[in-house]
Amino acid sequence: MAQSERAALCDLALQVGEDQPTLSGDWTVKDLVVHLLVREGSPAAVGILLSPLSKLTDLESQRLGRRDFAVLVEKLRSGPPVYSPYAVPRLDALLNTLEFFVHHEDIRRAQPDWSARDLATRPRSCCGRWSAPAARA
Repeated sequence: MAQSERAALCDLALQVGEDQPTLSGDWTVKDLVVHLLVREGSPAAVGILLSPLSKLTDLESQRLGRRDFAVLVEKLRSGPPVYSPYAVPRLDALLNTLEFFVHHEDIRRAQPDWSARDLATRPRSCCGRWSAPAARA
């Protein structure tokens, strides 16, 4: 499911555009895409979990944020770099399913014409199994 949510998030990001709002605080769609790229592809992501190092994350986000939006989305669509722990399929499923589901919803629900998705076709455990550990982080 992580891969399908990644693809859907990328499709929607391109559809709505980089400057559109999200439900992730003050972030625009581009900010959210940059966050996801830093999270799974940069050592500077350590600042996401360790606030004393958040300046590293901010600097990397600013650097990536100067790139063209469509290029960033396609980079996200292509998946994590081979050196990333997220490139391991089991870790991708464990760590990215909830992340991409939530951030896809952050984009969807910030749009004025959004409507609820039919999640009946999703496996029952798609997010529930991962939401408890993620909520503790």
